[in-house]
Amino acid sequence: MKLTIRQPDLAAALAPAGLCSGNPRHPVSAAVLLDADGRLTVRASDLDQWATATASATIMEPGRVAVAGRLLREVVKVIPKAAEVHLEAGDTLAVRVDRPRGSWSLPTIDHELFPVVPAVEGKLGTVDGPSLAEALGRVLPFVTAEDALANIHAVYLHAGARLALVATDRYRLAVAEMDWQPVAEAELYLPLAGAKAWADLAKTSTTVTITTAEGPASLAALAGGGMVVASRLNADYPNWRALETPSSRSSSPPTLSTSPPGTSERTCRSAAVATSPPPCTSRAATAAARCAYLAASTWPAAALAACMPGRSRSSSAGWSPRSAAGDTPMSPGG
Repeated sequence: MKLTIRQPDLAAALAPAGLCSGNPRHPVSAAVLLDADGRLTVRASDLDQWATATASATIMEPGRVAVAGRLLREVVKVIPKAAEVHLEAGDTLAVRVDRPRGSWSLPTIDHELFPVVPAVEGKLGTVDGPSLAEALGRVLPFVTAEDALANIHAVYLHAGARLALVATDRYRLAVAEMDWQPVAEAELYLPLAGAKAWADLAKTSTTVTITTAEGPASLAALAGGGMVVASRLNADYPNWRALETPSSRSSSPPTLSTSPPGTSERTCRSAAVATSPPPCTSRAATAAARCAYLAASTWPAAALAACMPGRSRSSSAGWSPRSAAGDTPMSPGG
């Protein structure tokens, strides 16, 4: 493989390298596959998600090479944006810049080990790219950091007449809804890494097509020459619709941004909290403060009782912990 490409184009094409693991289960999950055949195609996978991007390049010799994704991306970052980058594959991947002069030699792995990207199957619908990026940006901070809780270590997508994105960390719930052009209905989970890759893809795309894909990786976003395929989780999500009061359903939620006529409407709301609970110095005080804070929110008491089984109801002071040391969050299976 031998090609020349502009630095900004190469940097954009290396967006899939965000899936590359710093602690890989397999060498290919730390690598990107560069495929030069008319255009440069970059693929990456952590064995649960797959990402693809393309860029225009001058191809002198077609070919393929797999190289450490994070390392290549760091090298490209230090190259001036006005420079043209020369890539040549042999026993190593040679990266060369003429002005200013510089060269790097990166180790490669066997590209035959790289997994095949699942084929796209049924189309679910099309959504405005900036709207999707903005909605994901609103809900991603609410995804739990506990990866052991697989069903909420993800963004839940409800694809119906409107597209709803839901995230929770068991204490807070964020919902973003938007208009889109639906083709089929579905309820899907988008793992955290895949959701971040979708957001990166949507930021630079006018429209994004959401589809299913074959095999265990069953959810894909396509835009331009890019594609992100994520594994769909089989799990139960908390009943987030039950956490909205009738008044909150009927009232207009805060608008993310003013949309001109004919463009997609973007709305987002936090069903549990608008800001973080007040800081406390002890765990018991934190538990009491969180209970008082949630009691003051718009959630109905019945929903809190159903989703927070570790709490007991006080007749005079709203919600309080069952014990001074207890702090049971919302049940993931609620």
